[in-house]
Amino acid sequence: MKNRRLAILLIALLPILAGCVRLEGNIAIDGSGLVNGKITYSLDKSLASQGINSLQDLQNSAKKENENRICTTESYRESSTEFIFECNFNGAALTDSDLKVQKIDNRVSFFYKQEGSDGAPDLGKTSLSVNFPGNIISIQESKKGVTVQKSGTAILISASGTASFQVTVLASIQAAPKPSISPSAAPTPDSTDIKQAYSALKNQSDAI
Repeated sequence: MKNRRLAILLIALLPILAGCVRLEGNIAIDGSGLVNGKITYSLDKSLASQGINSLQDLQNSAKKENENRICTTESYRESSTEFIFECNFNGAALTDSDLKVQKIDNRVSFFYKQEGSDGAPDLGKTSLSVNFPGNIISIQESKKGVTVQKSGTAILISASGTASFQVTVLASIQAAPKPSISPSAAPTPDSTDIKQAYSALKNQSDAI
């Protein structure tokens, strides 16, 4: 399998194999086109390669490669099976060629691209939830079924780590207001209606 970069970090963050990474994230785009949230990369220790053999190796590689810092804060940890890198966003502007958010007039455009390995088995996992400031207008995906619209303002991108695809979403920057339902006002009878009703009752009384 060929090497690929982690799309989120602007440049090559980790020199690892395509199927070794589990990417999980949940981000929210605000009305200014800035991003808040978190993305976590988990590297399988049994598949780690090219000098990533410890948590310190992971941290050193990240610091060396991530010159254009996109993460507001970073954290590193490990489990018995994985090295884990966590990238937190706080009002981040995403302008990478593989992960881009733009504000265009009263809309926001979201673009995500993942380059996998041709002919490789399905390895790794990408699961990225994206929440928009307003209603989703359109979704375009190069690989059918990668994107699931969870609500009027949210999507889930889900695929294997070796899949190649790209997703583009256009959304408004303000959710459509919910229609207000007010009880219909009861008609108020005018004086003519009252006089006619009184006259009808009097005539019935006189007839009796």
